[in-house]
Amino acid sequence: MPVSVSDDAHQLLDNLARENPGWGAWLALQEEVLREVADPAWDTVVVDLHPQRAPMSPLLDGAAITVNPRIVNDGLRRLFKASAGVSGPLSSSSFEQMNISSLELLEAAISQDEVRLVEIAQANGMDPAALAAVANLAAVPLLQACQRQLEADTPGSWPHGYCPVCGALAAMAEMRGIEHARRLRCGRCGGDWPVGLVQCPYCRESHHRPLGSLQPEGAGDARKVDTCNGCKGYIKSVTTLSAWPPYRVALEDLATVDLDMVALDRGYERPRDGGYVLSVRIVEAAPPPKRGLFDRWRA
Repeated sequence: MPVSVSDDAHQLLDNLARENPGWGAWLALQEEVLREVADPAWDTVVVDLHPQRAPMSPLLDGAAITVNPRIVNDGLRRLFKASAGVSGPLSSSSFEQMNISSLELLEAAISQDEVRLVEIAQANGMDPAALAAVANLAAVPLLQACQRQLEADTPGSWPHGYCPVCGALAAMAEMRGIEHARRLRCGRCGGDWPVGLVQCPYCRESHHRPLGSLQPEGAGDARKVDTCNGCKGYIKSVTTLSAWPPYRVALEDLATVDLDMVALDRGYERPRDGGYVLSVRIVEAAPPPKRGLFDRWRA
């Protein structure tokens, strides 16, 4: 089903641009991602799960994802162009001159293969950080399309701090609804899974003593940082009446960067491993068969 990106998502980006004038180039990339997410062409992807996937690995581990390369090429080209204002800029011409296919670049991003992304950047004379940023953003529309297809297969319980669909570390926690159900959210595919009210999502510590929270003055429990003195990890937590749509999670992550600063200043950090490294294959969809003269005549 095509995604409808609500006006309030664009309004949130506008507000962030006004409050953070130096973020303009990065927010322009986020705006481009929103346009890509809403493109119904992404719903033509086909996900074939690995039949012997390990029980505690994300759904996409070992999967083959078949996609039309034109969609990927067009999306990457636009993101390369939009990245012109970012440090270590890329460009449309640098995209055209890449010596690898866009599907291979996307495969490295979805797999969270940082070593491969650096190799690709160096082989093409690009800034590694800039290429990784654009490649990871380019993976978002495809991953969210995969998440929509796999929603019925997502496990009802999941004990890890990485996403049960794509393996990325949870970006944030929602305290959802009047019952304040605690749900972890993925900033890449938008995955959504439960976690205990008193539990570190990373080391699974569930005793009260090592766990705590940091709260901005006047925010109460609406915006806070949940911390763990066992592993020194943290996750941001925001109260919401209903689940954010998948595309909204990354925007809320940006809008709460002040909470990250508070946590980092107190010596907490997100795990350095970045989540679960997937083994994914991106497969080029076969072109539609050409119609001959008699086919046209019959039609």
